[in-house]
Amino acid sequence: MKSKLFTKKIIIPIFIVIVVLLGACFTARILIVEPRLILDAHNREYDVKTSDDGLYLIGFEDDNNGNKVAKLLSFIGGYYYNLEVSEVSPGYFDCSLKKLSEKSYLECVGLKRVTLPQTVETIAAKAFVDCPDLKKVYIPASVKNISNKAFVRTNNFTMYVEKDSYAEKYAKNRKILYKYYEYEKTSTPKHNSPETVNSRKYKQFQYTSYYYNDNLECTIVGCNPMIKDGNVKIPEKINGIEVKGIAGEGFLYCENVETVTIPDSVTSVGSHAFNMCPNLEKVYFTDNVKTIGINIFDKSSDAIICAPKNSYAHKYAVENNIKFECVN
Repeated sequence: MKSKLFTKKIIIPIFIVIVVLLGACFTARILIVEPRLILDAHNREYDVKTSDDGLYLIGFEDDNNGNKVAKLLSFIGGYYYNLEVSEVSPGYFDCSLKKLSEKSYLECVGLKRVTLPQTVETIAAKAFVDCPDLKKVYIPASVKNISNKAFVRTNNFTMYVEKDSYAEKYAKNRKILYKYYEYEKTSTPKHNSPETVNSRKYKQFQYTSYYYNDNLECTIVGCNPMIKDGNVKIPEKINGIEVKGIAGEGFLYCENVETVTIPDSVTSVGSHAFNMCPNLEKVYFTDNVKTIGINIFDKSSDAIICAPKNSYAHKYAVENNIKFECVN
């Protein structure tokens, strides 16, 4: 009898403890674990993505009705690759594109034309910052909100608008040159192998391949800052893909580099391309380079531009008070 009572005294408290622990675990799952799992799933779904063509950085948010929509965060093709044209798709990753975010077109030197789709509703402050070569911006009637500071240090462009649209009123109020156009849906190029759009290593270089005008090209987006060779020669092709540019900050912190030779295939050099290269002495340009970004030698003040006389690089050197050496 005493044994049974003793057993009850032990088993009952243990049972209660187990029930309490199970209840606590269940409560913790309901209050902590499941919300965290839901949040993690939500964050993965709303992660920033690169468009299939490799030219745009796309973000996501919910609109006023709780629908997931896309927003353009950055035109990579402009900042890194100095491409001349941006034809934005009406949707990315099965989401309608509704917004140009702040600094979407930051320092897109060489960019001449932007065409927005008939889905965009908002153009945020500083969406177009330091785009000195921009000539045409096509804004559809779907746009209902443009920040007063949308075009910062971007001048002398023409805004193409639809008659009686918000964009027309915006242009009139701010004395921006505008012309009428009829919106036409632009077709998105179809690529056979969009999976080839990525960043890879080739010797001391990091390069990114991307599609432009349906052609596969690549740009040097980085150089190993620990490189020992002081004389760097950029290849004309990497794995059969033509090297068309040096990206913004492409040689950032390359302290041992003394000279850089740019091949004939390269047509553009991005902003801040050779920043923080204290031992850089000379960069050899060809006649084929037609676009050079902002402050390419910031904190590399002793560097010299070597290029043919009257070339674009020569003109850039003169306009930016950079030392110049004529080469054939």
